[in-house]
Amino acid sequence: MWVQTWHRDHALYQALARHDYVRFAADQLAERRSASLPPFSHLALLRAEARTVEGAKAFLVAASALLRDEGVMVYPPVPHAVARVADVERMQMLVEAAQRARLQACLRGWVPALIALKREHKAVLRWAVDVDPLAI
Repeated sequence: MWVQTWHRDHALYQALARHDYVRFAADQLAERRSASLPPFSHLALLRAEARTVEGAKAFLVAASALLRDEGVMVYPPVPHAVARVADVERMQMLVEAAQRARLQACLRGWVPALIALKREHKAVLRWAVDVDPLAI
């Protein structure tokens, strides 16, 4: 197999060239531990879609105000990687916890509150919570 890249010195390609999965996995886990990335933290992503950026952002800001859990970190809303699709604006907000049980307990109370919150925010077309998101 041939791999063509501009980043031949990247750890991934070096590990592939050496056929050294064990070291690569250990390095990746150490890097993830130092950055508090999964599996050393647990994530949920709240996505909102609206006709305007302001509508999506207002919903996410209001949703973050509902989360006041000491063990949960809520990051500010940001545009989705593909922010606009078919005249619909998409934004997202990340929620992080060190323990999965803490995140799940938080979500149990938060999701029903989000259902009620959507009734107040008519601009929001759809929202979804993605637990353990693959892409942020």
